[in-house]
Formats: sequence, C-alpha cells, structure tokens
Amino acid sequence: MEKLQELVSRRRYTKGNITRLYNFVSSDKDVANSTTEALLVKKNRALESFSSYEKCNVDILQLDEKDDEDVSVVEERFFHILATLDAECNKRNSQEPKPSAPSAPISKLKLPPINVPIFSGKFTEYIPFINLFNSVINDNESIDYVQKLYYLRAYLRDEPLQLIKNLPLTHESYKKALELLDDRYNNRFRIINEHISTLLDLRPLTKSTETGLRQFSSNVRQEIAALTNLHPNVKYWDAIILCILCRKLDLLTSRAYQMERDTTMDPTVEDLLKFIDKQALALENVGPACGQSQSPRHTSQQQHKEQRPASTGKPVVYTAAQEASCLLCKSNHKLYLCKSFQLMPATKRVQFAEEKGICNVCLGTHSGKCRFHFRCAECKQKHHTLLHCDNDKVEGPQAAASPASLAANKKMTTNSVLLPTAQVKLLARDGTEMSFKALLDSGSQLSFISERAIQLLDLKPLQSNINIVGIVNTQASVKRCVPVDIHSLVNPFKLSTTCHVVERITCELPQRKFDISDFVIPPYVRLADKDFNIPSQIDLLMGADCFFQAMLPPESTIYESAAPPSGAQPSAPGARHPQLINTQFGYVIGEACLHKSAIR
Repeated sequence: MEKLQELVSRRRYTKGNITRLYNFVSSDKDVANSTTEALLVKKNRALESFSSYEKCNVDILQLDEKDDEDVSVVEERFFHILATLDAECNKRNSQEPKPSAPSAPISKLKLPPINVPIFSGKFTEYIPFINLFNSVINDNESIDYVQKLYYLRAYLRDEPLQLIKNLPLTHESYKKALELLDDRYNNRFRIINEHISTLLDLRPLTKSTETGLRQFSSNVRQEIAALTNLHPNVKYWDAIILCILCRKLDLLTSRAYQMERDTTMDPTVEDLLKFIDKQALALENVGPACGQSQSPRHTSQQQHKEQRPASTGKPVVYTAAQEASCLLCKSNHKLYLCKSFQLMPATKRVQFAEEKGICNVCLGTHSGKCRFHFRCAECKQKHHTLLHCDNDKVEGPQAAASPASLAANKKMTTNSVLLPTAQVKLLARDGTEMSFKALLDSGSQLSFISERAIQLLDLKPLQSNINIVGIVNTQASVKRCVPVDIHSLVNPFKLSTTCHVVERITCELPQRKFDISDFVIPPYVRLADKDFNIPSQIDLLMGADCFFQAMLPPESTIYESAAPPSGAQPSAPGARHPQLINTQFGYVIGEACLHKSAIR
C-alpha cells in the first residue's frame, strides 16, 4: 500500500511538471523571451517527465487495476509541448545566418522537401516505405527514439497503425514498433507473389496505340525491377514471363514481334520491352490514327452491314441528338445498342418508337425518307428486327411459336391446351431476389434460361457446346450454360440445375388474355402462377430434369371430375373445374379447354 502511494505521488509530481511546461509553451510571450538553449532544455525536461509518467502508470496498474487515471489528456499536452518547441527552434535556426559554402553554385542549390509516403498495409509498398523512412528519420541521429516513434505513427494508416498504436511513447517502444512492422509486412514470399500476380492480371492490349503500349511497358518494367530487388535469379524466369506477356499483346503487335525477333537466340523480356517501346515511338511519330485502323475483315463486315443510302433526291437530315446519346437512357450509344431497350418487350419497343417519332427502319430520328434498306430478320418486312412482334400474326389465343422458339404451342381454333406455368424466384449475383415466369415442360431433356434473365441477374455463363434437336429434326446450337438455383414462392423448396442460355425461349404465354370468371378454384389452392391467363414473357423452361423433382404425390391433384367437399356450395351452371396439379411451386393448371367465346 505504501508503494502504491509513493507511485501515485511520483506520478502527480511528473504530471505537474508537464502541466507547467504546457502552460509555458501556451504563452507566446514566454517562448519568445527564452533563448534557444533554454527551449532545448525544457524539451529534454518534457521528455524525461513524460517517460517517468508512463513508467509510473504501468507500475500503478500492476498494483491497482481499477486506477482511473486519464492518460490521454497528459499525452495531448506532451505532444503540444514537443510540437511547439520544435517549431520554435526550427524557426530560429532558419533565421540564423549560415556560413557560405566554398562553392557558390552549390550553396544556392535548393533541394525539394522529402515526403515520406503513407503506408496503409499493402505488402508491395512496405520495402520502398521502410527504406525511405530509414534514410530520412531512422538514420537521423539528431532525432531521439521517442520523436522517431512519433513520426512513425504519423506515416502509418489502417492496419499498420493499429499494430503499434497501443505501444507507450518510450525509447524501447520504437525498436519494438519496427520489429512488429518488419515481422508482419517484410514477407518476401508474399511480396514476390503479389508482383507476379500483378503481371498475370495486366490488362490485355486490344489494339496498338502509343498510350497503351507505353503504359504496358511501364507497368512491366516496374514489376520486373521490384522482382529483381527481391530475387536475384529473375533473369532465369524470362521464358515464363515472356509467355505471360505475349498473351497480353494484341494480334498486330504480337505478329510484328514474332517477325522481327532474332530466332537464332533465346528471347528475353528486355528485348520484348525494347520492341514495344520502339512500336510506341513509331506510332507517336506517324500519328494517332495508326492505332485506330480497322482490319480488312472488319471493314468488309461494316460495309456489308451498312448499306448505301438510296438516291431519292430528297435530302435526309439527321439530328445531332441521334449521334450523341440514346433516346431512352441518355447514354452515349445508339438506341439499338441500348441494353434497356433490348430487354423491353417487343410491344413496348414499338410503342416507345411511335411516341418518340423514331424511324422504324434505322431507329434514328430524322426528317425525310430513311436512307437505309434494312429488313426484319424474322418476317423480312421493312422495319428493324427489334420492332418485330410475334403477336402481329396471331389469330387465336394460343398461336404457334416461331421456329426459334424452344417450346411448341398448338395453334388454337376453338379450344386449346393451357401449358403449365409457375412464378419462381432466382437470385442475382449480388443476392437480389427476382421473380420470373417459368414453363414446366416434361418433354424437354434440358432446361433453358433467356438472355434477358441473364442480363437482369448479372450472371456469368460458362462456355458449352451442345446441339438441340426439336420437332421435325430441326437443330440449333447453344454455346453457353449457367448453374442456377430455382426457389419456390409457395414452399421452402430449392432446385439446383444447369440452364442453357438462349436468346428467347418462346413467345408470350398465353398469347391472348382469356376470361377465367367461370373457373372454379378451391380457396385453399395456392396457384403457382396467379396470372396464368395473362400473356407474359417466359424466361425459364424447366425440362424433365426439374419437372419430376417438382411434382408432388398424385393424391394431391384435383381433377375436373372430383366431387366438391362436403358443405361446399354447388357450382353455378356452366362453371368449369380445371385440373389442378400440385407441385412444389404451387398448383399448376395442367389442362383447360379454352373456348373462343371466352377469349377477350
């Protein structure tokens, strides 16, 4: 107990010294009237007092863990004392006349100030940071360890600062802080891996431009220099690094390098970089247009795609808005390239074009006759393919799908079979839940998903190559597939499968809205698709691989001839009892005779 009281008294004494020094530096008059030597003595006094204060705190906490001393206040005063005294001493030293050097030109040379960069924990930045810090701060004998630790803290952020933040401001803590940082970030294996990963992740060149080639060469040289400092045998890695870099070059640059290099000698990375620098210099001397030239194949395709204007004799005036921005999303692209416009239903695209006065052929805004002769790829009529509507030729409520459709729909005359549909939930790449309409087709061996759904879900399809054989032996090739989890909106049920990506699965189902006022559906039945009578876009087709997993026992199926439950009101004359098939996604209507008189 006596020792604790002694430590408390000593701490109070050192704390009083710091308080008096704090009051001294807070008075500009007292500081100005003191000599530089006196200020240095007071600075040393402050360092000794704060070191003693820290030691007393540690000893007191060992004897009394409940000690409630507020150390932060004393620390702030101590930092203010050091900052004020250092600033005043530096100010006076800069004002004192200095002896001229023997050489006049050298004495007038003023070097720029050295700024130590902030280190925030990136492994590849540690060695350059610590080397510069050692040169500027650590090797400066005029700065004591406490001040060096103070500077070190000022140059750290995030994780490195948290690593040494709780160390006391003492002479011993400075060396401990350097050891902690070196053990954590001087990981030679990790740093080499980071530099190699940077080389692997370099953005490939898509075309030869002076800016792209210069940037590529600069990035590679920077990583090679860092690897050379870490590993002296980097020169023996040339074959591996060359293989990586050659895959990053565009076709023209890679071809030119292979034609120019000396095949009698082993190639080196330095030879490749010199060639890239030479190519960049040539492009700079010739002009910027060289890197933008198109290949003959691309030019031929462009001419084949854009036909010559018709000689009508009437001038066609195109507005600047058409060339500058999209009429739908206001971005800098053509309307026919707009993703939002492409994902709209065909009827909405036609309506938008009519409202905005857009040309049906080129999807642009102009006066006079259009100079293009485009025809629809679906019906060969004189309008843009994006404005083609399947419903233009529909005479009944359930017309046949186009040849590109994957589901075969029987064209209705007086009645038809209603295809089972369900509302399902899919997860986007960021976890967002989205609802889509799915078609259940036990006659399909595979499952399919539309390009529209892929775009909305932001999924990344995988490469595949399968041939699909349809009715009358029609064949189609599908190049992509994507794994999806299909969730039920009715039951806690999830089904995982791989769907093949197609541009469009089928036309809207059903193709015409029909009346269901005479349908008798029990109140306890939860339909898989509440809007089964309203035309909707089909974005998912669940084939036989999913169909039978979703089916529930046949005992739960409600047939048309089933008797109503006891106590139920008799059905009205002319009422229809559709067949309801129970699935994990809810009840689907498997068969319903839709008479033409019931269609609106």
